[in-house]
Amino acid sequence: MPVDVAHELLAKGCLSLYRDVRLCLSERAMDLPVREAASVDHLHTWLGRLAEAEEAPIQLAGVRYALLQAFRHFKPSLEPGERHAWLDFILRDPTKARAQAYELLLAHPNAEILSSYYWRHDRWRIAWFEHGGEWWQMFWHSDAGDCTFRTRAQVLAEARRDGARYDPHWLHEERLAVQFENGDVIYYPWLAEVQ
Repeated sequence: MPVDVAHELLAKGCLSLYRDVRLCLSERAMDLPVREAASVDHLHTWLGRLAEAEEAPIQLAGVRYALLQAFRHFKPSLEPGERHAWLDFILRDPTKARAQAYELLLAHPNAEILSSYYWRHDRWRIAWFEHGGEWWQMFWHSDAGDCTFRTRAQVLAEARRDGARYDPHWLHEERLAVQFENGDVIYYPWLAEVQ
């Protein structure tokens, strides 16, 4: 792969990863924005700092702040009474509200934060982004300090299936869907035609 293409993929992957971990960083009272024109070295340094941030403790004030950020995506879809009840819940008991926040996503799937790691418990390693008219997956190998890239077609070629359907656990592992503890699955938009 040419160096400039590899750099472009890495830059887009890091920007997408930041988009998907932004709420998680808020829970840790941190922010690590990615510079648009960052060099390869800066992007690798950023990925290393992100891996360190992932280990940082979650703070109660950060949980409340992240919940409020997430909640603003759902506010337009809620009735005034429901909006007020959720805001009160977030301010009064952020820990319990955080444990139930996925209910908002199930009721009102919002593509803008659907792929966020906020709804997941796995490591911050995979990001999806569009490049050259197709979807790409970036996988950050923190132990090796490097990334690998695969197209959506390459990822789906290795799919685990449950009969004629894709295995929801596999979809979750590859970040093509999010599966909640209660078994509910929300497919990410770019997978819609192959559910």
